[in-house]
Amino acid sequence: MQLSPGERSILATFQFTHKAREAARALEDAGFTTLQIDRIGAYGYEPEPDQKRPGQGAVVQSSQILYGSEKVGGGASGPLLAAMPEASGMAGGESTIEGVLLTAVVPAARSDEAVAIIRRHGGTP
Repeated sequence: MQLSPGERSILATFQFTHKAREAARALEDAGFTTLQIDRIGAYGYEPEPDQKRPGQGAVVQSSQILYGSEKVGGGASGPLLAAMPEASGMAGGESTIEGVLLTAVVPAARSDEAVAIIRRHGGTP
């Protein structure tokens, strides 16, 4: 996609899908119409944090990740997850992974307004 003259694209991340949807509704109410919400993540899809994944604030035993039979995300990705610093405890702090991307194409003259709406709903542009 190529932007028209006078347009600007805004990419904003959210931790929760419902927050991104709220922001999109508020943007639509303000007259912005070119919007898209996508899930993003290291493995193509990041579950919501309440699904107890490493890097999402959950306490996880590495033995279950390495040797358990549960498949995460439909594939045998346990060894990949175990290699994440968040799973090993070596991350040095809490993860700030945000797995939802809101893309908005707005008139450049109204971009500050769109960014303010996104921030009010918890997005990080």
